[in-house]
This record gives sequence, C-alpha cells and structure tokens, in this order.
Amino acid sequence: MPGVEAAGGINILPFTGVHMYGFTRDDRLPHPGDQSMADVRVVEPGYFASVGIRHIAGRELDERDTGGAPPVVTIDEEYARTVFPGEDPIGQRITIEWSGGVESVSYEIVGVVGSVRHGGPASPPSPTVYLHRGHDSSPYWMHFGHTITVRTRGEPLALAQDARNVVWGIDRTVPITEVGPLERVLDRHVAGARYRMLLIGAFALLATLLAAVGIGGIVAYSVAQRGRELGIRQALGAAPGDVVRIVLGEGVRLAVFGVTAGLVLAMFGTRLLRTFLFGVGSADPLTYVAVAVVLAAIALTSAWIPARRAIRVRPADALRSGA
Repeated sequence: MPGVEAAGGINILPFTGVHMYGFTRDDRLPHPGDQSMADVRVVEPGYFASVGIRHIAGRELDERDTGGAPPVVTIDEEYARTVFPGEDPIGQRITIEWSGGVESVSYEIVGVVGSVRHGGPASPPSPTVYLHRGHDSSPYWMHFGHTITVRTRGEPLALAQDARNVVWGIDRTVPITEVGPLERVLDRHVAGARYRMLLIGAFALLATLLAAVGIGGIVAYSVAQRGRELGIRQALGAAPGDVVRIVLGEGVRLAVFGVTAGLVLAMFGTRLLRTFLFGVGSADPLTYVAVAVVLAAIALTSAWIPARRAIRVRPADALRSGA
C-alpha cells in the first residue's frame, strides 16, 4: 500500500504480558535445572521493522523459513545474554517441549534482535524467542490470535480503512476487532501508573508553590520587622548591595536547611515510589542534584523580591516609621 514502509504480524502484541516456555541447549546434556525459560512469540516476516525492533546479528525470519524448511528461530539479546553468555548464538540449536513434553522440536538460531519489555515499562526485558508463523512446527494454539503490524510514513489511522479493505479483499469473513496505533496499547498498560504519577506531581507542584510563598512571606515579614535596623545601616553608609546580602542571607539559610532536610527525607520517601519509576532508580544522584538546584533557585527568587523592596526604602522614612 502507498505510505506503508513495513508490514508484519505477531500473535501477541508487546506490553500485554509474557508467555513462558522451557528451552534447553542441544549442545549440552540435559540436567535438572538446565532448562531456561523464555517468552515465545510467533511472528511474520517484516514484524521487527514494522514495530521498530532493531536487528543485531544474523538474519531475520523470512519466507524461506516456511513449510518444510528446517525449524529456525530468532532470539532477543536478553536470551542471548542469559543462555549464551560470551558466545555467538548464531547457528546454535535449542529445543522446546510443547504440550508438556509430548512433542519436542529442535530449532536453529538464525538471528538476534533487540529486547522488548513485554510485561510493560516497569518490568525488565524477559528472554524472548520468536518463531516463524508459517512454520509447521509452531503449535496450533500459538495461532489463535493475530495482529497485523504496519509502519507508515504519515498518520497511521489515515490508512486504517484501506488496511481493512486489503484484509477483507482476501477473506471477507475475517473479523477485525480493532485498528489503532501501538502507542494505545502502551497507554492502556501504563494508564494507572501515569495517573498516580500525575496526581503525585500535582501535589508536589502545589507543595513547591506553598514553600516558595512561605519563604517569601517569612523574609518579607523579617524585612518589615527590621526596617529600622536596615534604615540605620543605610544612613551609616551601607550600600544597597550590603542590604540585599543581609536579606538574602536569611533566605539562603532557610533554603539550605529546607533542601538538606528534604533530601534526607526524600531518600526514605522514594522507597515507597519505586513501583512508579521507569528507567531511573530511587537513588538517582542526577535527579537529587537537579531537584535541589531547582528548589534552591525558587527559594532565592522568593527571598530576592523582599530584598529588592528593602533597598527602595529611604533611610529617613525607615527611621521615622520606627520612632
């Protein structure tokens, strides 16, 4: 179709859970505990390019792997790392026992692709083995569901009806239950965590605004209480910069105390938020430094406003109001 860069298919979309089966290496005698578990997906040629999974080594599954061709699989880099550490997996053979050991099939590894977090962003990548959909050794129950994956050059949904017509042009009885972007699948998976993080972020923003108003109010009150003192200092020759430093010094002390106490409390509090964190640890130093700098800047800005107001007060007016 015009506008389509790649098309493929898979029996179970990413981010919808893992489906583990046991594999053994053919070059080793089977011993208890030697079996490795892997997520199994059945794909069609073009799937990896259509969803953006990078090709790492070997070749991809293609039309030569159908029918009576020797059984082959593509593995992801997580499976290669755990089962073939420090080895080249291309050309190696693995065996899977289908139906609880009733049927065993030996597969040759022909390619390695990038890993996918099939369990969602919060789950580490699970070792994954990809079978060719058109191969006779794939069990029948692996083919119950199927999703066609398409990468387009423009808006994906603009081609939705044309894609339906292509499928129905082959078989009008095929039910098409849903057409939509892959991002929608991910959005469904992370909707709960995203809502909770937005709620926490809103409360954090509100707390930051209250802290900024509080610091500004405390410093402004302090300036009002020390108006006579600041007036005397200016009458005795204190420069405006000296007055600003005096006022800012109080804001700095508040900021240092608050940021230090906040960092200590955050080290304990973030342990409760580990399940909401994706791609960053609860003790990430860059995050702590960035937040500390932002909060210190907010505190200094809040103190700067009353400091600028203090130097605008004329010494005579400050002395007269305090008499």
